[in-house]
Amino acid sequence: MGEFYISGDGVSKGYINAPALTDRKFFPDPFFSGGTIYSTGDMGIVRTDGNIEFCGRKDNQIKLRGLRIEPGEIECAMSRFEDIETAAVLCRKTDAGEQYLAGYYTSIHAIDEIGLRRFMLGLLPSYMIPNVFVRLNCMPMTQSGKIDRKALPQADMPVQAAYKYTAPTNEREKQLCSIMAKVLSIPRAGRDDDLFLLGGDSFSAMEFVALAGNKGYRFSVQNIYEYRTVGKLCEVLEEKKETSSYVRNYSRYPMKRTNSERRYFRFFSSLTTKLYNFEVSGLENIDTNQKFIICPNHESDLDCMWVWVALGKVIDINDTCALIAKEHLNKSLSRCIFRISGGIPIDRSGDFMPSLKRAAVVLKNQKRMLLVHPEGTRTRNGKLGKFKKGAAIISMKTGVKIIPVYISGAREIFPVTRKIPKLFNIKGMKKFPLRISFGMPVDPVGKTAESITDEVYGQILDMKRNAQR
Repeated sequence: MGEFYISGDGVSKGYINAPALTDRKFFPDPFFSGGTIYSTGDMGIVRTDGNIEFCGRKDNQIKLRGLRIEPGEIECAMSRFEDIETAAVLCRKTDAGEQYLAGYYTSIHAIDEIGLRRFMLGLLPSYMIPNVFVRLNCMPMTQSGKIDRKALPQADMPVQAAYKYTAPTNEREKQLCSIMAKVLSIPRAGRDDDLFLLGGDSFSAMEFVALAGNKGYRFSVQNIYEYRTVGKLCEVLEEKKETSSYVRNYSRYPMKRTNSERRYFRFFSSLTTKLYNFEVSGLENIDTNQKFIICPNHESDLDCMWVWVALGKVIDINDTCALIAKEHLNKSLSRCIFRISGGIPIDRSGDFMPSLKRAAVVLKNQKRMLLVHPEGTRTRNGKLGKFKKGAAIISMKTGVKIIPVYISGAREIFPVTRKIPKLFNIKGMKKFPLRISFGMPVDPVGKTAESITDEVYGQILDMKRNAQR
């Protein structure tokens, strides 16, 4: 999602007698000399069929408990859920003055709101998930065709219906129920009580996780959203025997790509070939009847996407997946890249073996290609970073060969200091070059992880030298 800009003969040079506002909204057109572009403040996406989808205003930003939130980003995530037609998000207040997010939507059929929450957790951080959802028969609109937010009905915080209190059955449940009651400021909480239906929100969940961690029970906010009650959470922890370590359900990755995500990739692919001098070499090294592990150097957060674009003629995006650093789940653009790339999160500073095991299973049973992105550290200064052994370990476990890949030019297009990639080299008034080179397959048979990694690194280093000639 990004901001829309307008250019052309109909765009004026600025506002009359408002130089400060003109400086903020009007800029020289980087594509046509002497032209002007206008910053509309409208946020949205351009679909592959050329239609523009409006997702909200840049100036509709919400500040919730010190965190700045873009309602349009939440609305886009809601709209991507199956059967939801339109969506809107507002910040409401309880009688006590506490702020909370309310999500409004229209749909043909009734929506599984628990499923909606889980879906949105794969796209957004927990504090951006609405506390309450309201289904409307129709979305109120202004005469200009935009959502009339003032006409949206009040959405009260959900309240758990009358229930039979279920006491905790062991010491662990007793301690966690006590923590839940403390966090929610209620007299008591039972093992079957839903934290969110008792008035909790993402901040309550964070506090619950922190206090439970002090008692030695370690799990994530996402686990709270998935299991919701102390009873179910304890059952899962007991099942996995991981009460003293971080719990992540890797079986849910890679997530199935939605229709809109597949359309976005087609649009991204088309944009890449048109905006940049995009060159691909070495495709003849790839046997389309075999499975491969793709191992590139690390140039930018868009590396996975550009590699899949380069492979577009030999494989369908739905047959691919990628091991990507879990930090990509923290920001909106990188979350989008993570999902479209078929991401499986990996903790590079912690226990990475569950990720490698999951990737091996997916490659063996579901997908034809696995891209291992965090093998090489980001080349901020152009120097090829030291490689890790993740790709070699998976290759030895599955018997699948590794294709070394060298990416050139991505660092200039999408440097670490930028939030979005550059589209055009304004200084040189030319397109940016972007090259993807595929090396020869590396067979793991009879080799150690170290020797496999050295061979992959050596090929990428050779491709780098050839590109610099």
